[in-house]
Formats: sequence, C-alpha cells, structure tokens
Amino acid sequence: MRVAKGLVVVAVAAAIGVVSLWQFGCDKHPTKPDPSEPKDYPVYFCNQVNSTLWIFHPLTRKLDSMVVPFEGEMRSVTVSADGRLLYFFQMERVLVLTADSLRLVAELPYGGQVAISPDNYLLAIMGSDFNILRTTDWTVVYADTTGLYEGVFTKDSRTFYASESDSSWLFWVTTLDSTPTTHHKKFPTPVTHMIPTPDSNKLLLCLLWHFLSYDIARDSVLFDITVWPGLGYLGMTPDGRYGFFGNPSTPFGELGTTDLYVFDVRANRICDTMHIDHILDSLQVWAAGVGEMVVTPDNRWLVAIDAPLGPHVLILYDLFKREAVYLHDFGANHWFGNITVQQMR
Repeated sequence: MRVAKGLVVVAVAAAIGVVSLWQFGCDKHPTKPDPSEPKDYPVYFCNQVNSTLWIFHPLTRKLDSMVVPFEGEMRSVTVSADGRLLYFFQMERVLVLTADSLRLVAELPYGGQVAISPDNYLLAIMGSDFNILRTTDWTVVYADTTGLYEGVFTKDSRTFYASESDSSWLFWVTTLDSTPTTHHKKFPTPVTHMIPTPDSNKLLLCLLWHFLSYDIARDSVLFDITVWPGLGYLGMTPDGRYGFFGNPSTPFGELGTTDLYVFDVRANRICDTMHIDHILDSLQVWAAGVGEMVVTPDNRWLVAIDAPLGPHVLILYDLFKREAVYLHDFGANHWFGNITVQQMR
C-alpha cells in the first residue's frame, strides 16, 4: 500500500505543487475545543444495503446500530440541527423520526437529499425538483423545478447553496426570510461539493479536478488548485477557521491518496495534511481515501467514511492533536450514503 500511495503522491505533488503550499504550516493546534466539560456528539450514517442506522460517539468510540423499522430503502440520513430528529431520504418520501426512539413524527411527500438550516427552522429537499419547508409545520417556503444535490445553508440560515444536477452551475437562493431570489454561477467543471464560511463571505468548493476558495461578493476565485482524480469531499470547522478536503481513489481505477488536506481559510492556503497510513497498516486495512466528513460542533472531532470505492471504513481525526486516532473497518456488504452530525452546541 505504501509503495502505490507514494507513487500517487509524487504524481499529485507534481500536478498541484504540494511542497510549496505546505511549507508554511498551520497553527500549532488548528482548532480550539471547548475548555468546558466535553460533550459526546453522536454521528449518524445509514447503510443503504439493509437500512441499518449506525451511531458513532467520537468521545467514547462507542458504535451502535439498529434497523430502521419502516419499509423502503433508506438512501441517507440527516440529523436536525439540535440533534433531536432524524430525516431519512427514500425514493419518493422523507421520513421524520425521533433520534432517541425512531418514532415516526412525519412523512413528507418529497423524495431527495435533505439539508437542515443551522437555526433548525428550514428543511431543504433536493431531487428532480427542489423544496424548502418550515420544520414547524412542513409548509413550503420556496419551490423550484431545478434538479439540485449536495446543498447547504449558510450559518445565518438566510441563503441556500447547491449544485445543479450534472452541470457546472452553482445555484443559490438568498433572503429566505423575506423574498427569495435565485442566483447562478458557472464554473469550468462540475460543482460537486460546497461549504460557505460562517460569515457567508466565502465558499469552499470541490469541482471536478479542482479545489478552490471563492469570494462571493466579489465573484472572485481566491485560491484554485488542480487535483487528480479530483472527486473529493469537503469539511469545515464550525468556527470557519479551517477547511478540509480529500482526493480519494475512484471506482474507475483512478488512484488518489488516503490523506486529508487542511486549508487555512483566512490565509487562503493549504497548510497541512493528515495521514491515516499508520492506522491502516497496523490493522491491515485498505481504504480508498477520505469520503463524506463532518466536524462536531465543538471543533474537536472530524469523522469521515471511506470514499465510494470502498465505503466500509470509519475514520476519526482528533483536530486538536491533528492526527487520525481511530479507524473501524465494517467489512463487506456496507454502502453508506452520507454522514451527519448536529450543528448546535
């Protein structure tokens, strides 16, 4: 594994200038966890193969599972901002269940990916069309026939960003608390993931073959780096200080890396990389690389699942120590759609 990875890193370094970008380094500790009594925020993900809900506790390393007691394939799960509800995406509906007992709260007649606003009052459902609902009564606030995916709200819950399906267009709708207005921006290659900074001034974006930082108001690209194979995923600390992205291998035989790259949002530069080789080697486990990821609300833990080539590994990074500290191999017959954690402290 190390020989193959080394060859890939050389190729990637040659393509993106990794050495020159990493030389500055991050701060000694990239995050500052809450000094008060630590809280164990549960992280959720759903196995599409058998509709099993998995719950991981970063602080205790406890891993639980339960079968969701409803018919139909569970494509993905999204937890509410306060951690009390779970939204399960099925083909033609979204089931709203309590997180503690999986009691049915509501059944929404919209099929698609789910995103929750940080204030917990808005629910976006993305599929062949697009709807934003109030979580208090499930009434529609905004509807559009545009097919969207991988959407996310800004921290103030007033703007929603998403990728337009199978295109290079970024879609967003602003002033959701008054008169919604839509916007579009075309990029050189398809937009796959995005995360707005807490001040709503910047977007971190994964495009096909690119990672970049984008100034929204100035419509200006602040940082752009070419990566191969370039089908990565994004994360960000809740304080907006650091972003994270991977460059995993793909199901098409294109080799990436197992590394997690750290991006200094204020300085607009890649400042560090975090490895999982030591854990993979010690457990004799193979991984495609870092896939979907979330950061706990206290800035302390980043939890990721393996990229789609081999979605059967869970990885835990300690962001204060800046290293991978735990890995769980699920073995065969697992396919995780996404990973989710609450947004509120």
